[in-house]
Amino acid sequence: MTTPVYMSTDIPDRLWDASAREARFVVTNYTRTDEHSVLKVALSFGLATEYLIMSALASLDVALLADHTSTYSKLALSTARAGLGLNIKQLKTVNYGTALKVLLEHRPYVVNKDVDSVMGIRNAAAHMAMGTQQDNSDAMSAFLKVVEGLHRYRPTLVEDDYWGADCLDVVQNLRDEQVNQQKADFDALVLAAKTRKQALDEQVPASEREHVYSGLESRLVEEAQKWPSESRSASEHPCPACGRTGRVGWTRHLWDDFEQVATYDSVTDGSAPAILVTAEREATDFKCLVCGFEIGKSGIHLLPNLGDVWVVEEERHELRDDELSDYYDSLEAYEPDPDIWLGER
Repeated sequence: MTTPVYMSTDIPDRLWDASAREARFVVTNYTRTDEHSVLKVALSFGLATEYLIMSALASLDVALLADHTSTYSKLALSTARAGLGLNIKQLKTVNYGTALKVLLEHRPYVVNKDVDSVMGIRNAAAHMAMGTQQDNSDAMSAFLKVVEGLHRYRPTLVEDDYWGADCLDVVQNLRDEQVNQQKADFDALVLAAKTRKQALDEQVPASEREHVYSGLESRLVEEAQKWPSESRSASEHPCPACGRTGRVGWTRHLWDDFEQVATYDSVTDGSAPAILVTAEREATDFKCLVCGFEIGKSGIHLLPNLGDVWVVEEERHELRDDELSDYYDSLEAYEPDPDIWLGER
């Protein structure tokens, strides 16, 4: 038997092909209820997701797959070794979590929670031999979103080819069912809220409506002001049912990628350090007190003119006391290059 020769240039497509095979197994078998099939499907969810994450990262630069502790891997996957065979026994790569973080830093095409929900059932199957057919059905919705998002990192490939001709009809039906059900639920909530607003209009004299409705809007602002600013925030948005001002709730999460942006002043006179950190914000709910319209995370993207429901951006971060202590400890060992700092004065 001829031993295959693995090349770094083949990695992105090899990973994509492997992911596609697992994804097609999932589509073919996710409705099966026998325990063996249930566990195999859960494992394939994880394999398909991990392979596709790695494929997306490798398509940016294969060298990004190398584990930072492995000198061989960094060199073997670099352009310096392009066209040469790989020693796969010696090759070490980053895990999917690290790979995903790099992808999100590049472009936020997928949502962490969707990946987590898919990998969660994979972990239960892999580590505990636990899982149900309902878990697999529930994971399918998130998996479809993950696959769609990861394909945006590979624009030269067609997502329908990933699913294959035999599975494509099933996948399209699942997509349509998901979208149609969400839209139907959203429209039903809007209709119910419009009915409540009409009933309220009949009870409140026309001369008092603006005062009453403005007061209800103000209560939403007062509620949001009590939220912990480090983890939650709010923004105003027109209610799709009554047109009054409602509130979108956002979660806020700081990544652990604190980066010092040193300046001449911060190094020489002890002024407050400039720290940049990636802030992740996700819209989680909408509420209007005037008509009572409310939706949660599953329907928030249907709000007209809301824009992106998941945002990743850099922001200035004010260090806490414990963070300041760590910062100044590291600063004591730092010796700035005089040519650099004097040039920035």
